[in-house]
Amino acid sequence: MPAPLRRFLDDLNRRLTAGPGGGINARQLAGLVLTWAAGTLALLLFRPGYPFPPFDVLDSWFYTGYQWNLKNHIADFGPTYYGSRLSWILPGALVQSLLPPVAAEICFKLIVSALFAVACGSILFRAAGMLPALLAVTLSVFAPQFIVGLHGDYMDTPVLVYATLALACITAARDSRRWVAWIFLGGCFFAGMTVANLGSFGAPGLGIAVFHLLWLRWGFKRQLASVGLYLLAAATVLLVIAGIHVRLGGAFYFLKPQVDMMLYFHGLKTNPWTAANWLWLYGANWLVLPAGTLLWGARCSLAKPVGDREARRLIQALTAALFVSLAWALLLEFKGIGVLLYFYYASFHLCFALPLLAALCWAKTDPAEKSTAWAGLLIAALITFSFVGKPPAGWHTLVPLHKLVPTPGAMPLLGAGVLLLIGLLATLRVLPGAIRRCCRPEFMVLGLFACSTPTWFHGPGISDRLKERYSLVNTAFWTLAREFPRNSYVFWINPDDRNGISLCSANLWSFRMFTLKIFPELEPSRFTDKTIVLPCSPNRGAPALITATKALSDSGMDLINPRIIPVPGDAGLGFDLVCFSLRKQLIDPDSPPPNITQPLLLMAFLAGGNAPYTSTIGWVRHDPARGEMIDLSRGYPVFTPSDHRDHVATQYHTGPAPGKERHLSIVTIMPADGDCSCTVQDEKYHPILRFTLTKAGRKVHQAALPPDSTMLRVVFECLEAPATPLPTQIRIYEVPE
Repeated sequence: MPAPLRRFLDDLNRRLTAGPGGGINARQLAGLVLTWAAGTLALLLFRPGYPFPPFDVLDSWFYTGYQWNLKNHIADFGPTYYGSRLSWILPGALVQSLLPPVAAEICFKLIVSALFAVACGSILFRAAGMLPALLAVTLSVFAPQFIVGLHGDYMDTPVLVYATLALACITAARDSRRWVAWIFLGGCFFAGMTVANLGSFGAPGLGIAVFHLLWLRWGFKRQLASVGLYLLAAATVLLVIAGIHVRLGGAFYFLKPQVDMMLYFHGLKTNPWTAANWLWLYGANWLVLPAGTLLWGARCSLAKPVGDREARRLIQALTAALFVSLAWALLLEFKGIGVLLYFYYASFHLCFALPLLAALCWAKTDPAEKSTAWAGLLIAALITFSFVGKPPAGWHTLVPLHKLVPTPGAMPLLGAGVLLLIGLLATLRVLPGAIRRCCRPEFMVLGLFACSTPTWFHGPGISDRLKERYSLVNTAFWTLAREFPRNSYVFWINPDDRNGISLCSANLWSFRMFTLKIFPELEPSRFTDKTIVLPCSPNRGAPALITATKALSDSGMDLINPRIIPVPGDAGLGFDLVCFSLRKQLIDPDSPPPNITQPLLLMAFLAGGNAPYTSTIGWVRHDPARGEMIDLSRGYPVFTPSDHRDHVATQYHTGPAPGKERHLSIVTIMPADGDCSCTVQDEKYHPILRFTLTKAGRKVHQAALPPDSTMLRVVFECLEAPATPLPTQIRIYEVPE
């Protein structure tokens, strides 16, 4: 080997294997950042869809919609549980306001990933040196759980990132002259974690408190000062976020929805969204990584000390923190809250588990075992696994619990337990030497990742054209905002277009759902006066309209004002946004359906005959010099106002007896085209129904009469044209509901 190359490699190896330091200098920080950048660039280039959200998960797009249009979401929906997670929403909204949507999403996720990776690396650097720090950065970049979290756009990502940043600040505070600044900054990150999810104050919040006590081991006065700094940091963060929220039109007490939700859960005996028994545990492979890391960390902390005192101290602190965090979550699980049942809640514990894994992998008693080659092999295996690998196919056959327990996608934790047991026995030197040498810590790390990876990690849901889908949903989101008044439309989920689920979620589907049943099913009791949006695949809008018309007709409603808005997308994607309104099906008194009671005629206003309504009509006019406003020379009444404020009205007629809401069918006959605005009023001048007649002929209208209305009249106006014919007949019937 040439001498210059050998000197370069020796110098590089000396720098990488340097022991723990008092702090990270610029060159070492650059090394961590470059390691993150190399791994992230590989993910961007070779992992499809990184880092965009999936296209068929409802809740993942809640916060994306808030980041796209935060001010209007606050105005439209008011204080919501989702909108209170402002420590996650505000940074994303800021980036979205500065860059185009796709670039903003990439930039925001890269910032989040970089903060998490550098935080993990800085924790390890302080106690174990540069190479373990680089290993921690690599684990954080390629951890499938974190990749899934970045995809998910859910609250697990900010909790994990803010918690890890808080741990990094606490790690840096020891032996630092700037410990006040580090503790204050750590308190800010802790507050950001809590705002992202108020429940994280318990787990991982309690674990962070334990880490602080075990790692710093300060005297009483400095610990008391730290508590004061944490409280000051929390108050600062809350006041800043509350001030921004008020400026955007929200309430100062922005955390109220989360507090109310916590109080609601406190009053429940069991979480209504949790499982009825513990059978779900057999499929909870997301618990393998934190539980296995805890066992490994406990063994290294208690059974056999590692060689480096600082590394052992870090392992002990992280192990204790992970234990407290998991113990608190387990306690809540026993109480029926259900915080281990879900993948995203279990990922909170990665803030302890990932740095602890890196420390355990490098902290060996025998210096000869500290091999950079094995660490490099582990990194290469993780990279390969993140791109093309899958959980080992053989684990589900080791103990076929998926056949014994009817749990969808069951993952045998016993198989993972056997793997961990072999690794632990190997590190305890119980197994024969040959087997022990093969069961290296690097294999344990890779096995833990493999056993805890979601089975859908390499599926199309988080990889198939996610950038194009993100761009399409964003375009459709702003198209609706441009075409319709704010908060004037609701969604009907169409299972044939899974991108529509993302669009519904970005518009806060739980507040904008026309029906909880998917298209074309319908709840007959549901009725809305808003525009309904049905997202369909391209060229599928017209058939969907036919299907919707039939489904609505069977439920007693008419589809009116149909409209199809095409939204083209890239890579063959796109939307046909089918938009329409509803009204209750009209009952024509002259030809009622055979299954209802015959409509009852309540009153008739006729322009001809012995007592035409025009003979007793009253009017209001603003030109006193004007003569008669009704002209009968054409054989039908014509109204010619002198001012747009002029109007004429019939006399009141006695209606049905009060006592309950009645349903009216109103039949009008126009003798010629015109511009006649009609308002049916009760005796208290309340408008029962307003409609405009522009075409000659017969029309049927429908209205509901309040229980206390007993008399009715009709008011006529002409708002646009200089004159208009008036109806020759207005008949009002009472019809069954």
